[in-house]
Amino acid sequence: MISYATGEHAAARMLASLGPSAEAIHSDATRSADVATLFSGVVARHGRLDIVVHAVGAAAPSSQLDHTDDEFDRLIDRNIRSAFNTLRAAARHLADHGRYVMQTGAEPQRTFGFRACSRPPRRQPNA
Repeated sequence: MISYATGEHAAARMLASLGPSAEAIHSDATRSADVATLFSGVVARHGRLDIVVHAVGAAAPSSQLDHTDDEFDRLIDRNIRSAFNTLRAAARHLADHGRYVMQTGAEPQRTFGFRACSRPPRRQPNA
C-alpha cells in the first residue's frame, strides 16, 4: 500500500513495479484526518499494520531570497507536520509488533537551505 498527495503518475508507475497486490491511496499527510483515515482503512482491510515508511521530498520552488511566507509554511507542513501526523497515527496501530522508517534525505540542489532547516534530525535514538 502506498499513499501519495501529489504525483498520481509516479504512484501509478510505482504500483506497476510492485505487482498486482499493491494499492495506492490518495492522502495528504499534512492533514491529520487524512492520515488517520488512511491507517484505519489499512487496518480494516488487512487486519493490522506492520510497517510504515515515511519518505517525503518537499523542496522549495525558489531561492531563499525569493521565498514567500506561504512557500515556507508549505515546506514546514510537508517536511515536519507530515512526519508528525504519520508517526502519531501509525503508532496507534503499530503497537509492539510493527516498525516505522522515516526517510529524511535531501535531493541535491543549489537552493535547499530552508528545506534543510525544515527537516527532522537524522539521528535515530533507538537505531
